[in-house]
Amino acid sequence: LGMSMPDFRAGERWWQQMVQVMGRCGRGKRGGRMVIQTRMPDSPWLARFRESEALAVLDEEASLRRQFAYPPFARWVRLLLQGRRRERVWQASEKLAEQVRGMPGCAVIGPMACPVERMQGDYRVELLLRDPGRRCLPWRLRPMLEAFRPPSGVALKIDVDPVDMM
Repeated sequence: LGMSMPDFRAGERWWQQMVQVMGRCGRGKRGGRMVIQTRMPDSPWLARFRESEALAVLDEEASLRRQFAYPPFARWVRLLLQGRRRERVWQASEKLAEQVRGMPGCAVIGPMACPVERMQGDYRVELLLRDPGRRCLPWRLRPMLEAFRPPSGVALKIDVDPVDMM
C-alpha cells in the first residue's frame, strides 16, 4: 500500500521506511529477518535495499523528478479549500480556479476532491498549480490570493512545494 499512495513521493517514502526497518532488524547478536508482503513484487524499489545502492536510487528518483517537472525542479503550489458545506467549498474552488487559470507560465490542475475528501467533518477540495520554469510561482500568485475572499465557513490553505499531497 505504501507504494500506491496518490503522492509522487510514495515510493521514496516507503523505501526509506523499509531501509530503516531493515537496519533495525540487523542489530543485536542474533540479528533479525524482515519479511515484506506485497502485491507489487516486481517493483524496482524492492530490489534496492542494499546500502551501496542508496545513491543510485536517489539519483534515479532525482532524474525522474527533473524529467517530469516535479519538485524540486519545478515549483508547485497546492491550494486547499475546506469547510463544512460541500457546495460552498466547491463553489469557492471553482471561483479561485477561474482567477488563477489566467496566470501565464502556470498549469492549473483541478479543482478536484482531495484523496481524503472529508476530514474531521470538513469537505476538502484542492487545486494544484505547477510552474515548470520556476518563474511565476508563488510571487505572481500572491496578489490573486490576497484579492480572493472565500465565503463564510470556507478556509483556504496554501502549501508551496507541498511535502504531503494527501
